[in-house]
Amino acid sequence: MFLTSIWSYFPWFFYLLLTESLRESRGRFNLIYLILLTVFLGIFVYWSYVFYFPKRLEVEAQQLRINWEKSEEWVKVLWFLFSLALFIKHGMFYAHNSIWILVIKILLGINFITSLLSLGKFFKYPWPFKAFMSVGLLSLGVSLILIPLASPSPHIDVWYFATIASDLLLQGKNPYLHAYPDVYSGNFEAKFDLIYWPISTYFYALGRAFFGEVRVFLIAAQFIVALGLKKLTEGTKPLFSLGIILLWISYPITFFSLEQAWVEALTFPFLVGFAWCLKQQRWNFAGIMLGNILMTKQYMIFLCVLSFCYVYSLAGKKQAIKYFFITAATSFVIVAPFLWWDKTIFFEKTVLGLLRTPPQEYSLSWIAYFLKFHQIALSGKMVSLVYVLVTFLGCFLVYKNAYKGQSFLWAINIILYFVVFFLGKQAYCNYYHVLALMMLLFLVLLREELQQNVVKKFIPTKKET
Repeated sequence: MFLTSIWSYFPWFFYLLLTESLRESRGRFNLIYLILLTVFLGIFVYWSYVFYFPKRLEVEAQQLRINWEKSEEWVKVLWFLFSLALFIKHGMFYAHNSIWILVIKILLGINFITSLLSLGKFFKYPWPFKAFMSVGLLSLGVSLILIPLASPSPHIDVWYFATIASDLLLQGKNPYLHAYPDVYSGNFEAKFDLIYWPISTYFYALGRAFFGEVRVFLIAAQFIVALGLKKLTEGTKPLFSLGIILLWISYPITFFSLEQAWVEALTFPFLVGFAWCLKQQRWNFAGIMLGNILMTKQYMIFLCVLSFCYVYSLAGKKQAIKYFFITAATSFVIVAPFLWWDKTIFFEKTVLGLLRTPPQEYSLSWIAYFLKFHQIALSGKMVSLVYVLVTFLGCFLVYKNAYKGQSFLWAINIILYFVVFFLGKQAYCNYYHVLALMMLLFLVLLREELQQNVVKKFIPTKKET
């Protein structure tokens, strides 16, 4: 029975391992964590196969539902662990304003104490627990707002480029035409150009224009994520819903990620909104969300391909085509000003420039391992072939099994993106942070599907087994 429960909760252990790996390595090369993540990915593939293609009796599947009904206890335990990790080390590398650092430390201490109290069973359910969790959420929220004050000028290329690009755009100049300085004085093998899609530049510039700080809307985005998670968890127990929000806000690399001004912070609210639209089968709005997601980072194209197969399977060919064109139109509207401005330089920087980026031996990937220890650069054609094959297999599985619930789509996304990042030229903390949110969405949606017995549609009967 104990081993059955452990196996049932394996995705939570996988989520915890990814969190600890990012907290310790900050997404930089670490062979031990790379091996552990690879092993756990293999186990997750097997877990997904056993769960979504069961050869078990209904009674065993029902036991899995019973186990996951208690998952709000897991959420409180993880919140406590995340809060402890944040209290010990907030993660900001370049924070130097001692006053604001102290204030953040006090607030994180309050959050830690409330997470500890929430583990106890000394109070009557649910009000004291809900009060503790609300205080923890408030303290975390204020802490996030204070990040730019504690770390006003982080020595990181993304923050410098975002600031320069914002100033250029506000002056009416094309930020993709500008030459950006090497902030690392030649210590890293990287090309210093603006290679991001434009949606990040828009939000960076808005923050710079109204608040003098490019990270303002990145921080605001996390509060939108919180609201989105609340919406996505409607119908679940209140403590589970609040706990999921706390897990995201207290994620141990959140402060580090926001300090760096990484673009992925803008992806998060659109991802949650996208998941909610799919859940409600509001396909047109899902296409709008996906169009925005595509314009944050180039690697989000894989999500686009898989989700098209998902919509095609559930809503039919006509709606899938409409979904595709809405996604494409949304992306085009976002990118159109820069295409009109200078389409050649835009394509050169955001597509060709990215393809020419050399492999990085510091990233958390197997590409980095072979480069670092064996001086072998894996063939780009071979890696591309792996991407195509895994994506094709993922599309086939999603198309054939979309009826098993949205959690199946996210399970395939998780597997695919681990493969993409493990074999990518570069894959740092910000890349895996996106995976962390995908895993959280998977956990939330799977629990709800189990709770609503959605899974019963594909669990075989005794006669079938």
